[in-house]
This record gives sequence, structure tokens and C-alpha cells, in this order.
Amino acid sequence: MLPLIAEALLTVHALGAALGAAGVTFAEMFYTRAVVDGKIDTCEKKHILHTLWALRWGVMITVLSGVALITVEYYIPNAVQTVLTPSFWVIQTLTILVIVCGLLISRSQVPWWLGSSAAFTAWWMMLALHTWRDIPLSYMGLLLLYVILTLVVAGIFHYVRTILKDREERSRA
Repeated sequence: MLPLIAEALLTVHALGAALGAAGVTFAEMFYTRAVVDGKIDTCEKKHILHTLWALRWGVMITVLSGVALITVEYYIPNAVQTVLTPSFWVIQTLTILVIVCGLLISRSQVPWWLGSSAAFTAWWMMLALHTWRDIPLSYMGLLLLYVILTLVVAGIFHYVRTILKDREERSRA
């Protein structure tokens, strides 16, 4: 019975990561749209509030199912211990990082470009680590991969926003 519960919790954990990845993707799209035209209208504000709902639920599901999985697998004798893999602990670390990024962004203590890129990369990396559980990298290797991907994502976001701003300015002229 406990192995089935552990597998169900792992699935719920992955669903939390999927919800967060979807939420952060839409949040980035709405933010980019607002930056390009220079204003947040009521419709965009409404959409952003919905994405925040998805992000809150994604974090909550990921945290609670992660703690439950650790507890359940502690009591399963001779079972495959998913909670002992580097990818599981990187997911937990990234969950904490998403929470910290959200707090720092909301208090304007970290630049938006860095915080949003870090959160975007974290959510998608959590989802990828759930999809490919047997990545042959250590905990530090996965964290280094995360840092590199965050810088790449920040560069891509900057490039896209610059192109869209230039296009918007040219269309107004």
C-alpha cells in the first residue's frame, strides 16, 4: 500500500511542478506584453492574478507532496528511495528558491530580469527532473546546470523584450 501512496505522491508532486511551470510561463508572457506596450490594462492585470493563483497552488502542492513523500518513503522498507536521489533534492531546493525569488521580487530586492528568469528556469527544471528522473548528474552538477540555464533564459528574455519593444516603437512612429 505504501509504495502506491509513494508513487501517487510523486505524481502529485509532478503535477504541482507542471502547474507552476504553466503559471510562470503565462506570467512571463503577460509581463512581456505589459513591458512592450508600457502599461498593464485591466485584462492583463486579471490574467496576472490568475497566474499568481497557479503559482501559489503549484508551490503549495510541491511542498506538501514533497514532505509527504519523504515521510512515506521513510516507512517503506526495502523500497526504491526516490527521496535519496539528487534530482529529488534539487527539486526541493528549487522549490525553496522559487519561494525566495517571489519574496525578493515582490519587495524589489532583486532585479526583475534575474528573479523572473530564476523562477522560470526553476519551475521548468523541476518539471524536467520529474520527467527524466534518472539524470546521471550529481546534486551540484544539477545546480550548476540550473545556474547556466538561468543565465541563458535571462539572455533570451532580454533579447525577446528588446526586439518586441523596438517593433512596438516602430509601429507607433
